[in-house]
Amino acid sequence: MFGWRKNNKRKKPQPFLSLFSADMGVIYQGPLNAFPFPENVILALSEEFFNDPSPCEIHRRAVQMRLCGEIMSMLPSGETLSINEADPRIGRYCQGMNAAYVRLDQT
Repeated sequence: MFGWRKNNKRKKPQPFLSLFSADMGVIYQGPLNAFPFPENVILALSEEFFNDPSPCEIHRRAVQMRLCGEIMSMLPSGETLSINEADPRIGRYCQGMNAAYVRLDQT
């Protein structure tokens, strides 16, 4: 009666991002929400969305979550795409990583 009730709901699949070099070597593999977006992208979008050029942690995280949503809408799940085939914003979000291919999976 007073015990904790277990929530039997299944967890939603988490998006998993993979970036590969031209020879299909792994550059990044991990949860999309943990992807290290470039600082200049975070700062520019924080200014655009919140008029905040030096974002607090709340604005920073809001920008990251919006970027994750954009990536999920741009990439088909389960397909490996060339960075050149993908939306140009993907290349911007992966700048400096020398990624040639990108893949989004639901785990």
